Amino acid sequence: MDTDRSTADPQPQSPLPSFPSPESADHQPSGEELLRARGTSFGVCVLAALVWVGVLTGVVWVSLGLPLDGYAFGVLLGSLLAPWLLSALITWLFLRRKRTAFWTPLIVSLPSFVILWLLFGAMNVASQA
Repeated sequence: MDTDRSTADPQPQSPLPSFPSPESADHQPSGEELLRARGTSFGVCVLAALVWVGVLTGVVWVSLGLPLDGYAFGVLLGSLLAPWLLSALITWLFLRRKRTAFWTPLIVSLPSFVILWLLFGAMNVASQA
């Protein structure tokens, strides 16, 4: 059992784990990387809910005709202001942690916009009675 240690195959040593170089430790993420890391912004949710304001305005114009004066147009848009902003806020609260395509906040904002519009319309009718 005489083995020569100088001619025996040495056991392969496991390499040390690779550590990042000091230059890469100072790496700051670019703006595009930050946008991908963050969730859906409030501005995207506002724009998604604004689409439904335009759709509802178009439905009112088609069914009742164009308003004859600026006051009627202002009343129409003013009645849609609170449901629009609250729908955008609700949508943002649901989607703020995940980055999604534009159609997702668009679909998510529809139910809350319609419910809030009906609720505020009912409150308006109840206050006039």
